[in-house]
Amino acid sequence: MMPVNMGTVVVADRRAKVQNMLAQWERVLLDRHASEAAAVLRLRDGLRPQLGDPLRADSDFEAFIEADANVALTLRQLRADPKALELLLQLGQISRYGFDVARQYPGMFWNVVQERQYRRVWSHPALHAHLAESLAVTSEVRTRENALARFKHHHWLRLLLSDVSGELPFQHLVNQIADVVDVIVAAALTMAVERLAPRFGTVVPPEHPLYPGFSVLGMGKLGGRELNYSSDIDLIFVYEVPDSEQLSWKGVSDHHDYFKRVGIELIRLLETPGDGATLLRVDMRLRPEGDRGELALSRRETVDYYYSVGRPWERQALLKARALAGPVLLAKKIEADLTPWIYPHEPAWDDLEDSRSMRRRIEERAQEANVKTGAGGIRDIEFLVQFFQLAYGGRLPELRRRDTLPTLSLLVDRGLLPRADAELLAQHLIWLRTVEHRLQMWEDRQEHELPQNADERSGVARRCGFLGADALARFDARHRSVRSDVRRIAARHFLGDTPDIDAVMALLVQGELDPARAATALATGRFRDPAAAAVHLRAMAVEPFFLLSRSRTERALARILPALLHLIGETPEPDQTVANFERIVEAVGGRATCFELLSERADVLRMFTDFAGWSTFLVELFHDFPGLPDDIIDALNQRQRKPIHLFSEARSLAHGLADPGEPLAHLFAREVATVAIHDLAGLPQEIVGERLTVLCEAVTATLLSQLTRSRAREWGHPHDVQGRPTR
Repeated sequence: MMPVNMGTVVVADRRAKVQNMLAQWERVLLDRHASEAAAVLRLRDGLRPQLGDPLRADSDFEAFIEADANVALTLRQLRADPKALELLLQLGQISRYGFDVARQYPGMFWNVVQERQYRRVWSHPALHAHLAESLAVTSEVRTRENALARFKHHHWLRLLLSDVSGELPFQHLVNQIADVVDVIVAAALTMAVERLAPRFGTVVPPEHPLYPGFSVLGMGKLGGRELNYSSDIDLIFVYEVPDSEQLSWKGVSDHHDYFKRVGIELIRLLETPGDGATLLRVDMRLRPEGDRGELALSRRETVDYYYSVGRPWERQALLKARALAGPVLLAKKIEADLTPWIYPHEPAWDDLEDSRSMRRRIEERAQEANVKTGAGGIRDIEFLVQFFQLAYGGRLPELRRRDTLPTLSLLVDRGLLPRADAELLAQHLIWLRTVEHRLQMWEDRQEHELPQNADERSGVARRCGFLGADALARFDARHRSVRSDVRRIAARHFLGDTPDIDAVMALLVQGELDPARAATALATGRFRDPAAAAVHLRAMAVEPFFLLSRSRTERALARILPALLHLIGETPEPDQTVANFERIVEAVGGRATCFELLSERADVLRMFTDFAGWSTFLVELFHDFPGLPDDIIDALNQRQRKPIHLFSEARSLAHGLADPGEPLAHLFAREVATVAIHDLAGLPQEIVGERLTVLCEAVTATLLSQLTRSRAREWGHPHDVQGRPTR
């Protein structure tokens, strides 16, 4: 192996030779094009400090100039549009594929730059029109196939320039990548049907609303319109035909065989190298039965498969299913057919563990450096979001979205995720996807792993915007921090759950109570009547406070329930304890907030369980004074107040009221309960008596003062023997 210092010398020598060659070329360029070349070189030199690899920029500059036979025209264009030169050199820094497209098709580059296409979001109709214009030029098969590849190059170049210039935010970029693929797939499907028509005829008449009777469903990131630059595209083929008596075709034994041929031809068109590169990579493994299954199934066969033998992971995969091409009517039918299966009103909570298990299996196979599947990677965020969609999408239709970032916001709105965690996940998802893009856009290869080699990883850091001597250290630190945050949040809200919590959730949310499930889930509570205990627990999960969601309350209760049941099982009469605990919960204002606090404060959870199991007096007090448990928690989190503060609070509550009895009674109940809690915790009896005495004095003195003023206003003040007013 070459010594490290020798390798450094070799690299330095190679760079010196490249610099000499470029210097010679620049002298020739200046000799031939004088002022025009000098002006453009000055523009280039002004940009060099902001580029991570100036030598590469110089090489790219030469390659682009020499790619066009009309060098003088290229120099004039670059001089007239300095932004074009800036974009060109930045493009070469982050994407060799993008720069090669610009060099190979300079007309395409100038078209995108001069029209500022990289600043625009193109609609589906605009993309369709652009591709249709290219395809209409010729009917020659190979030329039309090349036109598909040229269309991809054009819009990949446009989006790479949007990316490098920061003109489009992340969400628009991934949406646009998916939209370009949608248009390519739709055009390829039309071409496939046309290619088969002379040989087999048309199975579905063109005038029929189901023409061509073949729907292409996009799955994964394509279905969610969150596609990478170099993703495989996951597809499923579904067909439907009208009454077979109306059909005629030649050379096809049945329509299943015909539509399978359509699928084969579509894949061939999408995967055949055209114009120097493979158009798209198609993955059909998400179809029913995977690689063993038929390439295309009828709508009825597809629906029957999922409802009869569909597995939990397939339900999760179908969360992102979206029709890309084919008749709109068929797409709507398929969506209507499958929605009840994907989003049952009462989810099979036992199946949700499969989502966590699948995430763990994916992680076991992943390299630590894999930004997609490694711990704290993209999959942690995607699976967390999909877990909540599977769990609550049946009752909350607004969660039935295909895109990850907007769904994260909805999970906050519905109280299923804390805002701070969701916002952090959104930021980190953009970071991880950006790193993934920088890996893939370099050579248009499907890549998810950060290189181990420091020099190669430094290149990734530069492409992510980290420049300077410590760029790699700062990039690595940022990446570690992101992965750590993502895994911590995923563990808290998704991966940290257990089958026991799933069983508890099923107990809380399902309409029909399963006695066997209740007995299993409640075993640690030692109940004589598990069914009755389950009724009490389900009543606690109902959120009366309209600003909080029922789903949030159920989930918060489920998280404390294993510990709560264990504590209840330690009390003398567990059945009475759970009934008393429900009475305490009835007095709580926002139950979700209360349960979340109890999940963080094991001491407070034990305290309330002890009340329910050992002190009927306190339970009655809580029941008689709604909101008292919240006040107790607040009081326990504060330092013991001095007597003078109690007198002051009592006077403040009574001030201006004709009848201060209710607020003073609530104060009295709160302080009695607080003292009782400390009493149960072992507070000496003399201090218990002292605090209760002070409480009575504060309430009595306040009432006496209030009554004295009231009587004075009604009857006047009495006078002493000297005639002076007296109390």
